[in-house]
Amino acid sequence: SRKTTPFYDPQDYSKSVAGMKIIPLQTSELKKIVSNRKTYKELYPLFEEAFNSNLPPHEWYEKCIVI
Repeated sequence: SRKTTPFYDPQDYSKSVAGMKIIPLQTSELKKIVSNRKTYKELYPLFEEAFNSNLPPHEWYEKCIVI
């Protein structure tokens, strides 16, 4: 829901952003990223593709995120 929910500035509700690019990761995926010394440059395209995926939530993580 972070993808589609607007987020408002608590100081000024006339200011908002249309959504956030927040990708959840399990500890196991973070361990793989660190142990394989993955860089932001390598990971960003993977996360961008996952963020733009239209898969239902129950399929999304396994098909888009598991490294």
